Amino acid sequence: MTSRSLITLLVSLVMLVGCSSDKLSEEEQTFTTNKQTYTFQLPEGWEMEENYQTVFNQAAVFGAMDTNSTGMMFIRPTDQEPMSEEALTTWVTEQAAAQDIEVTPENVSTETTPIVFYTTTEAYKRKDMWSHRYYVSTDSEVLECRFYSPKDGSDEKRQKLFEQVVQSIQGSESEDKGTTKESSSSQALTGKAENEDLMIQVLGADKVEEGGQQLLVVRYAFRNKGTTAIVPAEEWGKAVTVTQGETTLAVQTESPATLSSENQLLVTAGQTALNERSATEAAAIYSLKDAGSAIKVSFNEELFPGVSPVLLELGESN
Repeated sequence: MTSRSLITLLVSLVMLVGCSSDKLSEEEQTFTTNKQTYTFQLPEGWEMEENYQTVFNQAAVFGAMDTNSTGMMFIRPTDQEPMSEEALTTWVTEQAAAQDIEVTPENVSTETTPIVFYTTTEAYKRKDMWSHRYYVSTDSEVLECRFYSPKDGSDEKRQKLFEQVVQSIQGSESEDKGTTKESSSSQALTGKAENEDLMIQVLGADKVEEGGQQLLVVRYAFRNKGTTAIVPAEEWGKAVTVTQGETTLAVQTESPATLSSENQLLVTAGQTALNERSATEAAAIYSLKDAGSAIKVSFNEELFPGVSPVLLELGESN
């Protein structure tokens, strides 16, 4: 075999191994929210990630990775009730705008389920990736299905598969609608506090290093349920205490230069006044005492009586 033939063969093998399947797996996946149990199908070659809340998002109820690329996905519920396709499009547009993302959501609805999505870029482990964000209005709630796809020549093919994935989501009736079914991939949603005026839910956390100092970025969802505009970061400061061991961590007023573009947008969103009856995602930054101690988020007992603290699983430095 000539050198040219050998090189051609090796290139062909690499391309064959790296190619993702163009169809869904026949295996059925299951996940559970606080409202319903769902089934759906992943693309062939994708595998469920057991530690999806640690790897992806604190509020996730399912996560998976592509074994043929660096693609990945997670699903998380929102606090939205079911809505029409038109209302879903409006809500998604407003949510994106709150993160300084200007989009025109596209419709991939089925005959029975409103589904819209948009695509943006997002940094994950310091790599810029396509972030395809799908919003599915089921009979019980609105789900967000977020897919990360590497910026390569196969993204368009993956996107068509992502549409098939979200269109395959089916809700199953519980025997007792007052309880939540258990499933192999379900984990209890944690870090959510709500009263008559606002809702806060912890979504996850990352470590960031700046000038030798370890910083903590806590991401959270925030909803203004009142009738006047409020600043999420100010309300977060009143409602939340973050501790490491026995030490109460201080909120940083300035963002580090090493902060990812996505986290910077979340910090800015938290510092921007949020209109009444609106929601956004935001982030707060803290100085870490050390690299090893557990991080706990506690809620003000007067504002949110009976809400349990949440322990944070830290992602890799961003």
